[in-house]
Amino acid sequence: PNYKTISYVTVVFSWNAAGSLHSKEVRSSTLKMDLASEYLRLLEMLYMLMTIMYLGFQFMALYKLKWGFFHDFWSYLDILSTTMSVMSLSTWTRYERRDENMKSSSPDFFPSIETIQRAQSAFDYYTRISAV
Repeated sequence: PNYKTISYVTVVFSWNAAGSLHSKEVRSSTLKMDLASEYLRLLEMLYMLMTIMYLGFQFMALYKLKWGFFHDFWSYLDILSTTMSVMSLSTWTRYERRDENMKSSSPDFFPSIETIQRAQSAFDYYTRISAV
């Protein structure tokens, strides 16, 4: 079996009381199941290290400037950027854990559509957070 991707298609039809097709919507989604990559892991660790270092610089500036830190507009952008980075890292970790749980099941097990949709929802959440 191929465990590298799982795709699903959702088709939604709606019709009026007379039975005439009013609208249809087709959505497809593919989840990558094989996330293990040494290169990707290295980039994740580098991103995490840089985020932690930048957070440390912000705390040092806060300690040095006290309330003056909050008088600079750029400080708010820095806080927002760092918060989004931390959220991005945490949502990606959550998505990776979900992926590992699906792959660690027996080889004969195929996840239910609800499990796949929850994984897709977790990935969508990650992409929205990371896009900010």
